[in-house]
Formats: sequence, structure tokens, C-alpha cells
Amino acid sequence: MKDSLLQNCLKVFSEARGKIVDALESLWLVHENSAWEGEYDSFSDFCEQGLRISRSTGSKYIKVYKHYVVNASLTAKQLRNADVECLYLALATEGTPEKQFSRAPTLSRAELKDEAVEGKFG
Repeated sequence: MKDSLLQNCLKVFSEARGKIVDALESLWLVHENSAWEGEYDSFSDFCEQGLRISRSTGSKYIKVYKHYVVNASLTAKQLRNADVECLYLALATEGTPEKQFSRAPTLSRAELKDEAVEGKFG
């Protein structure tokens, strides 16, 4: 019983991470095409009122998608099992986006914060 509960929880969270990446891509497209105009006063209002996420979370999601997918050679599919917070923290570490991406799943959030280059945040 406990094992099946645990496995189910792991499966659901894995699927949720995939959906978050789909959401990042969709948010990027809305942002880049100013699709929020006419419905919301600003992109921040769209995030807060439409998506019910903070402006800072929306900004974080945009930075992650832009850094790894738009500006680097990674695909959205590659990000599907990654922790978005770790990907964000890895932005401030040394190296190429590919190297940062490879660190994100192997280091804890605390370790990523410790490796951050002072003054650097994507």
C-alpha cells in the first residue's frame, strides 16, 4: 500500500513538471507576442490576475525558458523532468547553459545558491 502511494505521488509530480514546462512555453509565447494586450493592463496583471502567479514567478519562468530554450540549444522536451526552481538557480552559476542545465538536477537548491556567481542572474 505505502509503496503504491509513493510511486503514484512520484508519477504525478513527474507529470506535473512536464506540464509546467508546457506552461513555460505558452507563457513565453504570450509574453513575446504581447498577447495579453487588450485583456490586461500589463504582463504583470496577466500573471497576477489571469494566471494567479506573482509577477516575479512569471518573470522567473520567462528567464528560464529564454535562457535554456530560446538562447541555448536545449529543447522544451529536455526540461520536462527538471525542477524549474533549480533551473532558475543554475542561471547564476558558471558555464554554458548546457553545463548549467546539467548541474540543475544533480545539485540541491542550497548547493546551487552556493555556486552562484555574485551579481549574475539571467
